[in-house]
Amino acid sequence: MPSLSRWDSSLNTGVAGIDTEHQKLFNMLKMLEDAHQVGFGASVVSGIMDELCDYTSHHFSNEEQQLEQFGHSQLQEHKAIHQTLLDKVISYRQKLVATNDRESLVAEVGAFLQNWLVQHILEVDIPALQGSRKGS
Repeated sequence: MPSLSRWDSSLNTGVAGIDTEHQKLFNMLKMLEDAHQVGFGASVVSGIMDELCDYTSHHFSNEEQQLEQFGHSQLQEHKAIHQTLLDKVISYRQKLVATNDRESLVAEVGAFLQNWLVQHILEVDIPALQGSRKGS
């Protein structure tokens, strides 16, 4: 399995724009990890989480449009998976603002999102994008 904090070519979906966006998400998770390790304050961590929430939403929208163009048969299920994750990211962002134990929560958020992203790309995105492209 690829490193959880770095992009790996095994995560290529075959759709350049989606792959570029996935790479940016990995870079943002690395920024969160680095901010945590250096001990940046709440405002820096919150800013990274805000950017991560916004970009995740942007990416999901682009990916769903791509799947729709390919005529993906399970688009609604894919959208539901995305919405569940986005809700979780927003919840984490709210908890980060409200907690005094930011250090352990940032570590939890980073680990959860890195694991989710790798699993989602390998088990959902690659089959969906490659399968849909073959069918189009």
